[in-house]
Amino acid sequence: MPPPPHTKPENVLKRAQELVTLNNKQAALNVLHEHVTSKRTRNSTIAALEPVMLLFVELCVDLKKGKSAKDGLYNYKNTSQNTNVATIETVFRRFIELAEQKVAEAQAKADEVSTAAESTTLDNVGDLEAIETPESILLSTVSGEQSRDRTDRAIVTPWLKFLWETYRTVLDIFKNNARLEVMYQTTTHQAFQFCLKYTRKTEFRRLCELLRNHLQNAAKYSNQMHAINLSDPDTLQRHLDTRFQQLGVAVDLELWQEAFKSVEDTHTLLSLSKRPAKNVMMANYFEKLTRIFLVSENYLFHAAAWSRYYNLLRQSAAIVASNANAKKDNPTNTSDADLTKAASFVLLSALSIPVISTSRSRGALVDADEARKNKNTRLTNLLGMSQAPTRAILFKDALSKGLLKRCRPEIRDLYNILEVDFHPLSICKKISPILSQIGADPEMEKYVLPLQQVILTRLFQQLSQVYDTVELQFVLDLAQFPDPFQVSSGTIEKFIMNGCKK
Repeated sequence: MPPPPHTKPENVLKRAQELVTLNNKQAALNVLHEHVTSKRTRNSTIAALEPVMLLFVELCVDLKKGKSAKDGLYNYKNTSQNTNVATIETVFRRFIELAEQKVAEAQAKADEVSTAAESTTLDNVGDLEAIETPESILLSTVSGEQSRDRTDRAIVTPWLKFLWETYRTVLDIFKNNARLEVMYQTTTHQAFQFCLKYTRKTEFRRLCELLRNHLQNAAKYSNQMHAINLSDPDTLQRHLDTRFQQLGVAVDLELWQEAFKSVEDTHTLLSLSKRPAKNVMMANYFEKLTRIFLVSENYLFHAAAWSRYYNLLRQSAAIVASNANAKKDNPTNTSDADLTKAASFVLLSALSIPVISTSRSRGALVDADEARKNKNTRLTNLLGMSQAPTRAILFKDALSKGLLKRCRPEIRDLYNILEVDFHPLSICKKISPILSQIGADPEMEKYVLPLQQVILTRLFQQLSQVYDTVELQFVLDLAQFPDPFQVSSGTIEKFIMNGCKK
Protein backbone atom coordinates (compact mmCIF):
# COMPACT_ATOMS: atom_id res chain seq x y z
CA MET A 1 0.00 0.00 0.00
CA PRO A 2 1.57 3.38 -1.01
CA PRO A 3 2.17 5.92 1.77
CA PRO A 4 -0.37 8.71 2.23
CA PRO A 5 0.33 11.82 0.13
CA HIS A 6 1.21 13.97 3.16
CA THR A 7 4.11 11.66 4.06
CA LYS A 8 5.81 11.82 0.67
CA PRO A 9 9.16 13.67 0.84
CA GLU A 10 8.24 15.79 -2.19
CA ASN A 11 5.11 17.10 -0.47
CA VAL A 12 6.91 17.69 2.84
CA LEU A 13 9.68 19.59 1.03
CA LYS A 14 7.15 21.73 -0.85
CA ARG A 15 5.26 22.57 2.35
CA ALA A 16 8.48 23.50 4.15
CA GLN A 17 9.60 25.72 1.28
CA GLU A 18 6.27 27.53 1.39
CA LEU A 19 6.71 28.20 5.11
CA VAL A 20 10.25 29.48 4.53
CA THR A 21 8.92 31.84 1.88
CA LEU A 22 6.46 33.14 4.48
CA ASN A 23 9.46 33.70 6.79
CA ASN A 24 8.25 31.05 9.20
CA LYS A 25 11.42 28.97 9.44
CA GLN A 26 10.59 27.41 12.80
CA ALA A 27 7.33 25.95 11.46
CA ALA A 28 9.17 24.70 8.38
CA LEU A 29 11.78 23.03 10.58
CA ASN A 30 9.05 21.38 12.67
CA VAL A 31 7.48 19.90 9.54
CA LEU A 32 10.81 18.58 8.30
CA HIS A 33 11.89 17.30 11.73
CA GLU A 34 8.67 15.33 12.15
CA HIS A 35 9.19 13.78 8.72
CA VAL A 36 12.90 12.89 8.93
CA THR A 37 12.55 11.32 12.40
CA SER A 38 9.48 9.27 11.44
CA LYS A 39 9.88 5.51 10.95
CA ARG A 40 7.80 5.76 7.78
CA THR A 41 10.59 7.79 6.19
CA ARG A 42 12.66 4.60 5.81
CA ASN A 43 10.36 3.52 2.99
CA SER A 44 11.14 6.68 0.97
CA THR A 45 13.70 6.72 -1.82
CA ILE A 46 17.06 8.37 -1.13
CA ALA A 47 16.70 10.55 -4.23
CA ALA A 48 13.52 12.07 -2.79
CA LEU A 49 14.76 12.27 0.79
CA GLU A 50 18.14 13.95 0.16
CA PRO A 51 16.69 17.40 -0.80
CA VAL A 52 14.55 17.25 2.33
CA MET A 53 17.65 16.62 4.46
CA LEU A 54 19.60 19.43 2.80
CA LEU A 55 16.86 21.94 3.63
CA PHE A 56 16.52 20.41 7.09
CA VAL A 57 20.20 20.94 8.00
CA GLU A 58 20.09 24.45 6.51
CA LEU A 59 17.19 25.39 8.80
CA CYS A 60 18.82 23.68 11.80
CA VAL A 61 21.93 25.80 11.30
CA ASP A 62 19.99 29.03 10.72
CA LEU A 63 18.01 28.49 13.91
CA LYS A 64 20.90 26.97 15.92
CA LYS A 65 18.95 23.78 16.57
CA GLY A 66 21.81 21.39 17.19
CA LYS A 67 19.77 18.73 19.01
CA SER A 68 17.14 18.61 16.27
CA ALA A 69 19.89 18.30 13.69
CA LYS A 70 21.44 15.38 15.57
CA ASP A 71 18.10 13.53 15.74
CA GLY A 72 17.43 13.94 12.03
CA LEU A 73 20.97 13.16 10.90
CA TYR A 74 21.15 10.04 13.04
CA ASN A 75 17.94 8.72 11.48
CA TYR A 76 19.13 9.60 7.99
CA LYS A 77 22.39 7.75 8.57
CA ASN A 78 20.47 4.62 9.64
CA THR A 79 18.15 4.92 6.64
CA SER A 80 20.85 5.41 4.01
CA GLN A 81 23.95 3.57 5.21
CA ASN A 82 23.01 0.22 3.67
CA THR A 83 22.17 1.60 0.24
CA ASN A 84 23.90 4.94 -0.40
CA VAL A 85 26.83 6.14 1.71
CA ALA A 86 27.57 9.01 -0.69
CA THR A 87 24.34 10.81 0.19
CA ILE A 88 25.21 10.67 3.89
CA GLU A 89 28.55 12.35 3.19
CA THR A 90 26.82 14.97 1.01
CA VAL A 91 24.31 15.92 3.72
CA PHE A 92 26.80 15.87 6.60
CA ARG A 93 29.38 17.82 4.63
CA ARG A 94 26.75 20.45 3.89
CA PHE A 95 25.87 20.61 7.59
CA ILE A 96 29.50 21.35 8.52
CA GLU A 97 29.98 23.86 5.68
CA LEU A 98 26.92 25.86 6.74
CA ALA A 99 28.08 25.97 10.38
CA GLU A 100 31.56 27.12 9.31
CA GLN A 101 30.03 29.81 7.09
CA LYS A 102 28.04 31.14 10.03
CA VAL A 103 31.20 31.50 12.13
CA ALA A 104 32.95 33.34 9.28
CA GLU A 105 29.94 35.66 8.83
CA ALA A 106 29.76 36.32 12.58
CA GLN A 107 33.44 37.23 12.68
CA ALA A 108 33.01 39.61 9.77
CA LYS A 109 30.02 41.22 11.49
CA ALA A 110 31.93 41.55 14.76
CA ASP A 111 34.77 43.27 12.90
CA GLU A 112 32.31 45.77 11.43
CA VAL A 113 30.74 46.52 14.81
CA SER A 114 34.08 46.98 16.55
CA THR A 115 36.34 49.93 15.87
CA ALA A 116 39.30 49.53 13.54
CA ALA A 117 41.71 49.97 16.44
CA GLU A 118 40.45 46.90 18.22
CA SER A 119 42.02 43.60 17.24
CA THR A 120 40.04 40.49 16.41
CA THR A 121 40.81 37.74 18.90
CA LEU A 122 38.82 34.80 20.13
CA ASP A 123 41.40 33.54 22.61
CA ASN A 124 39.43 34.99 25.54
CA VAL A 125 36.17 33.21 24.71
CA GLY A 126 35.41 30.80 27.55
CA ASP A 127 34.54 27.12 27.52
CA LEU A 128 32.34 26.46 24.49
CA GLU A 129 30.46 23.73 26.34
CA ALA A 130 29.76 25.90 29.40
CA ILE A 131 26.17 27.01 29.82
CA GLU A 132 25.48 30.76 30.00
CA THR A 133 23.53 31.66 33.12
CA PRO A 134 21.66 34.91 33.82
CA GLU A 135 24.26 35.60 36.52
CA SER A 136 27.21 35.21 34.12
CA ILE A 137 25.54 37.42 31.52
CA LEU A 138 24.81 40.12 34.14
CA LEU A 139 28.36 39.89 35.46
CA SER A 140 29.85 40.33 31.98
CA THR A 141 27.62 43.37 31.43
CA VAL A 142 28.65 45.22 34.58
CA SER A 143 32.30 44.13 34.59
CA GLY A 144 35.18 45.97 33.00
CA GLU A 145 35.08 43.74 29.96
CA GLN A 146 36.33 45.43 26.81
CA SER A 147 33.82 46.27 24.07
CA ARG A 148 35.61 43.89 21.68
CA ASP A 149 35.12 41.06 24.19
CA ARG A 150 31.44 41.88 24.56
CA THR A 151 31.02 41.95 20.80
CA ASP A 152 32.63 38.53 20.47
CA ARG A 153 30.47 37.20 23.30
CA ALA A 154 27.28 38.45 21.69
CA ILE A 155 27.97 37.73 18.01
CA VAL A 156 30.75 35.20 17.53
CA THR A 157 30.63 32.92 20.58
CA PRO A 158 27.15 31.43 19.91
CA TRP A 159 28.26 30.34 16.44
CA LEU A 160 31.58 29.04 17.72
CA LYS A 161 29.64 26.91 20.19
CA PHE A 162 27.33 25.68 17.45
CA LEU A 163 30.24 24.78 15.15
CA TRP A 164 31.96 22.88 17.95
CA GLU A 165 28.68 21.05 18.64
CA THR A 166 28.46 20.27 14.92
CA TYR A 167 31.84 18.53 14.88
CA ARG A 168 30.95 16.58 18.02
CA THR A 169 27.63 15.50 16.48
CA VAL A 170 29.22 14.22 13.26
CA LEU A 171 31.98 12.34 15.08
CA ASP A 172 29.48 10.77 17.46
CA ILE A 173 27.24 9.56 14.62
CA PHE A 174 30.12 8.27 12.47
CA LYS A 175 32.15 6.53 15.18
CA ASN A 176 33.14 2.87 14.67
CA ASN A 177 31.54 2.65 11.23
CA ALA A 178 33.80 1.31 8.48
CA ARG A 179 31.56 2.70 5.72
CA LEU A 180 31.85 6.23 7.10
CA GLU A 181 35.47 6.01 8.25
CA VAL A 182 36.87 8.43 5.66
CA MET A 183 34.34 11.15 6.53
CA TYR A 184 34.99 10.52 10.23
CA GLN A 185 38.71 11.17 9.79
CA THR A 186 38.09 14.20 7.57
CA THR A 187 35.81 15.72 10.22
CA THR A 188 38.43 15.01 12.88
CA HIS A 189 41.02 16.96 10.89
CA GLN A 190 38.56 19.85 10.51
CA ALA A 191 37.97 19.85 14.27
CA PHE A 192 41.75 19.93 14.85
CA GLN A 193 42.07 22.95 12.58
CA PHE A 194 39.16 24.63 14.39
CA CYS A 195 40.98 24.21 17.72
CA LEU A 196 44.22 25.50 16.23
CA LYS A 197 42.69 28.47 14.39
CA TYR A 198 40.72 29.72 17.39
CA THR A 199 43.23 28.56 20.05
CA ARG A 200 40.63 26.31 21.68
CA LYS A 201 42.79 24.42 24.18
CA THR A 202 39.97 23.11 26.37
CA GLU A 203 38.05 21.81 23.37
CA PHE A 204 41.19 20.23 21.91
CA ARG A 205 41.76 18.23 25.11
CA ARG A 206 38.14 17.02 24.99
CA LEU A 207 38.47 16.14 21.32
CA CYS A 208 41.57 14.04 21.98
CA GLU A 209 39.83 12.25 24.83
CA LEU A 210 36.78 11.67 22.63
CA LEU A 211 38.94 10.10 19.91
CA ARG A 212 40.64 7.83 22.47
CA ASN A 213 37.26 6.65 23.74
CA HIS A 214 36.05 6.01 20.19
CA LEU A 215 39.17 3.96 19.43
CA GLN A 216 38.90 1.97 22.65
CA ASN A 217 35.23 1.22 21.94
CA ALA A 218 36.08 0.24 18.37
CA ALA A 219 38.52 -2.36 19.68
CA LYS A 220 36.01 -3.47 22.32
CA TYR A 221 33.13 -3.85 19.86
CA SER A 222 35.12 -5.01 16.86
CA ASN A 223 32.68 -7.89 16.25
CA GLN A 224 29.77 -5.57 15.52
CA MET A 225 28.46 -5.34 11.98
CA HIS A 226 30.36 -2.72 9.92
CA ALA A 227 32.75 -1.98 12.81
CA ILE A 228 36.14 -0.57 11.80
CA ASN A 229 38.94 -3.11 11.48
CA LEU A 230 42.28 -1.87 12.78
CA SER A 231 43.93 -4.88 11.15
CA ASP A 232 43.12 -3.35 7.78
CA PRO A 233 46.25 -1.41 6.66
CA ASP A 234 44.30 1.45 5.08
CA THR A 235 42.11 1.96 8.16
CA LEU A 236 45.12 1.89 10.46
CA GLN A 237 46.98 4.33 8.22
CA ARG A 238 44.08 6.78 8.38
CA HIS A 239 44.12 6.61 12.18
CA LEU A 240 47.89 7.10 12.15
CA ASP A 241 47.55 10.17 9.90
CA THR A 242 45.02 11.59 12.34
CA ARG A 243 47.24 10.95 15.37
CA PHE A 244 50.23 12.58 13.66
CA GLN A 245 48.11 15.67 13.01
CA GLN A 246 46.82 15.55 16.59
CA LEU A 247 50.41 15.54 17.83
CA GLY A 248 51.27 18.51 15.63
CA VAL A 249 48.32 20.59 16.84
CA ALA A 250 49.08 19.73 20.49
CA VAL A 251 52.64 21.00 20.06
CA ASP A 252 51.48 24.13 18.20
CA LEU A 253 49.04 24.88 21.05
CA GLU A 254 51.85 24.18 23.55
CA LEU A 255 49.71 21.61 25.36
CA TRP A 256 52.68 19.48 26.35
CA GLN A 257 50.85 16.91 28.46
CA GLU A 258 48.34 16.38 25.68
CA ALA A 259 51.21 16.19 23.20
CA PHE A 260 52.82 13.41 25.24
CA LYS A 261 49.50 11.52 25.36
CA SER A 262 49.29 11.95 21.58
CA VAL A 263 52.79 10.47 21.26
CA GLU A 264 51.61 7.43 23.23
CA ASP A 265 48.49 7.17 21.05
CA THR A 266 50.66 7.30 17.94
CA HIS A 267 53.12 4.75 19.27
CA THR A 268 50.29 2.33 20.14
CA LEU A 269 48.98 2.50 16.57
CA LEU A 270 52.49 2.20 15.12
CA SER A 271 52.98 -1.03 17.09
CA LEU A 272 49.80 -2.43 15.47
CA SER A 273 50.81 -1.45 11.95
CA LYS A 274 52.23 -4.16 9.69
CA ARG A 275 53.58 -1.64 7.22
CA PRO A 276 56.28 0.86 8.19
CA ALA A 277 55.21 4.49 8.55
CA LYS A 278 56.42 6.94 5.92
CA ASN A 279 59.76 8.59 6.62
CA VAL A 280 58.27 12.07 6.47
CA MET A 281 55.72 11.11 9.16
CA MET A 282 58.30 9.52 11.44
CA ALA A 283 60.60 12.52 11.01
CA ASN A 284 57.72 14.75 12.11
CA TYR A 285 57.05 12.38 15.04
CA PHE A 286 60.63 12.57 16.34
CA GLU A 287 60.85 16.34 15.75
CA LYS A 288 57.77 16.80 17.96
CA LEU A 289 59.33 14.53 20.57
CA THR A 290 62.43 16.75 20.71
CA ARG A 291 60.22 19.72 21.58
CA ILE A 292 58.23 17.80 24.21
CA PHE A 293 61.33 16.47 25.98
CA LEU A 294 62.99 19.90 25.89
CA VAL A 295 60.01 21.54 27.59
CA SER A 296 60.06 18.84 30.28
CA GLU A 297 63.85 19.42 30.64
CA ASN A 298 64.53 15.75 29.96
CA TYR A 299 67.78 16.45 28.12
CA LEU A 300 68.79 12.79 27.79
CA PHE A 301 65.71 11.74 25.85
CA HIS A 302 65.62 15.10 24.09
CA ALA A 303 69.06 14.30 22.65
CA ALA A 304 67.96 10.73 21.85
CA ALA A 305 64.97 12.08 19.89
CA TRP A 306 67.30 14.40 17.95
CA SER A 307 69.51 11.40 17.15
CA ARG A 308 66.54 9.41 15.82
CA TYR A 309 65.39 12.42 13.79
CA TYR A 310 68.83 12.85 12.24
CA ASN A 311 69.05 9.15 11.37
CA LEU A 312 65.78 9.42 9.44
CA LEU A 313 66.95 12.50 7.53
CA ARG A 314 70.20 10.76 6.73
CA GLN A 315 68.43 7.63 5.47
CA SER A 316 66.05 9.67 3.33
CA ALA A 317 68.91 11.66 1.81
CA ALA A 318 70.80 8.44 1.03
CA ILE A 319 67.75 6.83 -0.62
CA VAL A 320 67.04 9.89 -2.75
CA ALA A 321 70.70 10.17 -3.74
CA SER A 322 70.79 6.55 -4.90
CA ASN A 323 67.43 6.54 -6.65
CA ALA A 324 65.99 9.54 -8.46
CA ASN A 325 62.47 8.07 -8.27
CA ALA A 326 62.68 7.61 -4.50
CA LYS A 327 61.80 11.27 -3.94
CA LYS A 328 58.16 10.37 -4.54
CA ASP A 329 58.26 7.86 -1.68
CA ASN A 330 60.43 10.00 0.64
CA PRO A 331 59.32 13.60 0.06
CA THR A 332 61.45 15.04 2.88
CA ASN A 333 63.50 17.15 0.42
CA THR A 334 66.48 16.83 2.75
CA SER A 335 69.28 19.22 1.84
CA ASP A 336 72.87 19.44 3.09
CA ALA A 337 71.83 22.47 5.14
CA ASP A 338 69.08 20.42 6.84
CA LEU A 339 71.56 17.66 7.69
CA THR A 340 74.10 20.16 9.03
CA LYS A 341 71.46 21.81 11.20
CA ALA A 342 70.17 18.47 12.50
CA ALA A 343 73.71 17.19 13.16
CA SER A 344 74.50 20.37 15.11
CA PHE A 345 71.41 19.91 17.28
CA VAL A 346 72.21 16.23 17.86
CA LEU A 347 75.65 17.12 19.21
CA LEU A 348 74.52 20.24 21.09
CA SER A 349 71.65 18.42 22.78
CA ALA A 350 73.97 15.56 23.77
CA LEU A 351 76.46 18.05 25.25
CA SER A 352 73.59 19.55 27.29
CA ILE A 353 72.85 16.26 29.06
CA PRO A 354 73.92 16.53 32.74
CA VAL A 355 77.20 14.71 33.36
CA ILE A 356 76.10 13.57 36.82
CA SER A 357 72.72 12.55 38.23
CA THR A 358 70.26 15.39 38.83
CA SER A 359 68.48 13.73 41.77
CA ARG A 360 68.59 15.99 44.81
CA SER A 361 67.62 13.67 47.61
CA ARG A 362 68.83 10.39 49.07
CA GLY A 363 65.44 9.67 50.60
CA ALA A 364 63.43 6.80 49.14
CA LEU A 365 66.32 6.16 46.76
CA VAL A 366 65.22 2.65 45.82
CA ASP A 367 61.68 3.74 44.97
CA ALA A 368 62.98 6.71 43.00
CA ASP A 369 65.36 4.50 41.04
CA GLU A 370 62.58 2.01 40.28
CA ALA A 371 60.21 4.77 39.14
CA ARG A 372 62.96 6.30 37.01
CA LYS A 373 63.72 2.92 35.47
CA ASN A 374 60.05 2.34 34.56
CA LYS A 375 59.79 5.84 33.12
CA ASN A 376 62.96 5.39 31.07
CA THR A 377 61.70 2.05 29.71
CA ARG A 378 58.46 3.72 28.67
CA LEU A 379 60.26 6.60 26.96
CA THR A 380 62.72 4.24 25.28
CA ASN A 381 59.79 2.37 23.75
CA LEU A 382 58.31 5.62 22.44
CA LEU A 383 61.61 6.32 20.68
CA GLY A 384 61.70 2.82 19.20
CA MET A 385 65.13 2.14 20.74
CA SER A 386 66.34 -1.32 21.78
CA GLN A 387 68.01 -0.01 24.96
CA ALA A 388 67.75 3.09 27.12
CA PRO A 389 70.02 5.89 25.85
CA THR A 390 72.94 7.21 27.86
CA ARG A 391 75.21 10.19 27.35
CA ALA A 392 78.09 7.91 26.35
CA ILE A 393 75.98 5.86 23.92
CA LEU A 394 74.66 8.98 22.18
CA PHE A 395 78.17 10.39 21.72
CA LYS A 396 79.46 7.05 20.44
CA ASP A 397 76.62 6.85 17.93
CA ALA A 398 77.13 10.47 16.83
CA LEU A 399 80.87 9.99 16.28
CA SER A 400 80.36 6.74 14.37
CA LYS A 401 78.09 8.58 11.92
CA GLY A 402 80.61 11.38 11.38
CA LEU A 403 78.57 14.14 12.98
CA LEU A 404 81.68 16.06 14.01
CA LYS A 405 82.47 16.68 10.34
CA ARG A 406 78.85 17.48 9.51
CA CYS A 407 77.95 19.90 12.35
CA ARG A 408 78.66 23.61 12.66
CA PRO A 409 82.29 24.54 13.57
CA GLU A 410 81.46 26.18 16.90
CA ILE A 411 79.55 23.06 18.04
CA ARG A 412 82.54 20.92 17.04
CA ASP A 413 84.84 23.19 19.07
CA LEU A 414 82.45 23.03 22.02
CA TYR A 415 82.58 19.22 21.92
CA ASN A 416 86.37 19.18 21.89
CA ILE A 417 86.62 21.61 24.82
CA LEU A 418 84.09 19.75 26.98
CA GLU A 419 84.74 16.14 26.08
CA VAL A 420 88.32 15.89 24.76
CA ASP A 421 90.67 18.64 25.99
CA PHE A 422 91.90 19.25 29.52
CA HIS A 423 92.25 22.90 30.58
CA PRO A 424 90.83 23.60 34.05
CA LEU A 425 92.15 27.19 34.24
CA SER A 426 90.77 28.30 30.87
CA ILE A 427 87.72 26.16 30.09
CA CYS A 428 85.21 28.98 30.69
CA LYS A 429 87.36 31.48 28.83
CA LYS A 430 87.60 29.19 25.78
CA ILE A 431 83.86 28.44 25.79
CA SER A 432 82.65 32.04 26.32
CA PRO A 433 82.74 33.11 22.62
CA ILE A 434 80.98 29.84 21.64
CA LEU A 435 78.34 30.43 24.30
CA SER A 436 77.75 33.92 22.87
CA GLN A 437 77.23 32.43 19.39
CA ILE A 438 74.80 29.83 20.73
CA GLY A 439 72.95 32.47 22.75
CA ALA A 440 72.56 34.65 19.66
CA ASP A 441 70.72 31.85 17.81
CA PRO A 442 67.00 31.84 18.84
CA GLU A 443 66.73 28.08 18.32
CA MET A 444 69.91 27.23 20.24
CA GLU A 445 69.64 29.84 23.00
CA LYS A 446 67.55 27.45 25.13
CA TYR A 447 70.62 25.20 25.55
CA VAL A 448 72.73 27.85 27.34
CA LEU A 449 71.43 27.05 30.84
CA PRO A 450 71.96 23.25 30.73
CA LEU A 451 75.34 23.80 29.04
CA GLN A 452 76.43 26.03 31.93
CA GLN A 453 75.71 23.18 34.34
CA VAL A 454 77.84 20.82 32.24
CA ILE A 455 80.65 23.42 31.98
CA LEU A 456 80.69 23.91 35.76
CA THR A 457 80.77 20.15 36.25
CA ARG A 458 83.73 19.81 33.91
CA LEU A 459 85.47 22.75 35.63
CA PHE A 460 85.25 21.12 39.07
CA GLN A 461 86.13 17.67 37.75
CA GLN A 462 89.31 19.02 36.16
CA LEU A 463 90.22 21.22 39.13
CA SER A 464 89.90 18.20 41.43
CA GLN A 465 92.54 16.41 39.38
CA VAL A 466 95.03 19.28 39.83
CA TYR A 467 94.31 20.71 43.32
CA ASP A 468 93.50 19.25 46.72
CA THR A 469 91.95 22.52 47.94
CA VAL A 470 91.03 25.80 46.27
CA GLU A 471 89.60 29.07 47.56
CA LEU A 472 86.05 29.93 46.60
CA GLN A 473 87.11 33.25 45.08
CA PHE A 474 89.59 31.40 42.86
CA VAL A 475 86.70 29.27 41.50
CA LEU A 476 84.45 32.31 41.04
CA ASP A 477 87.17 34.04 39.02
CA LEU A 478 87.45 30.98 36.74
CA ALA A 479 83.68 30.51 36.31
CA GLN A 480 83.14 33.62 34.20
CA PHE A 481 80.56 33.62 31.38
CA PRO A 482 79.73 36.33 28.81
CA ASP A 483 76.85 38.70 29.40
CA PRO A 484 73.92 38.13 29.62
CA PHE A 485 74.76 34.57 30.68
CA GLN A 486 76.87 35.40 33.73
CA VAL A 487 76.29 33.07 36.68
CA SER A 488 75.99 34.58 40.17
CA SER A 489 78.25 33.52 43.04
CA GLY A 490 75.18 32.20 44.87
CA THR A 491 74.34 29.90 41.96
CA ILE A 492 77.89 28.53 41.92
CA GLU A 493 77.84 27.96 45.69
CA LYS A 494 74.53 26.12 45.35
CA PHE A 495 76.04 24.03 42.55
CA ILE A 496 78.99 23.12 44.82
CA MET A 497 76.67 22.11 47.68
CA ASN A 498 74.56 19.91 45.37
CA GLY A 499 77.79 18.35 44.06
CA CYS A 500 78.88 17.55 47.62
CA LYS A 501 75.55 15.85 48.36
CA LYS A 502 76.02 13.61 45.33
